[in-house]
Amino acid sequence: MAYLDQFLQIVVRQDASDLHIAEGEPPKIRVHGDITPIRAEPISHDEARRMLSEVSGPRNWELLSNTGISILPIRWMSTLDFAPTTSSSPKGTPRHFD
Repeated sequence: MAYLDQFLQIVVRQDASDLHIAEGEPPKIRVHGDITPIRAEPISHDEARRMLSEVSGPRNWELLSNTGISILPIRWMSTLDFAPTTSSSPKGTPRHFD
């Protein structure tokens, strides 16, 4: 099981529309418009890297590793849609990778 799965299982159980993962912040979900932390402990740098590496694929992981990862927001809708924000993105603009 991927490390990220433990968070996605909470998303499904709570019928959440979003999963917010940001290094240095507790993981959060959005349920009916309200954003709620799902644990008190913030996401560590290693956790953020591990989750992103699980979903990015080798090519994208190499690209992201070379640009510096700062935040990993993940939205859960009908499918998993991740939009890594890298330190090289202007003003935190999400950059999407295939």
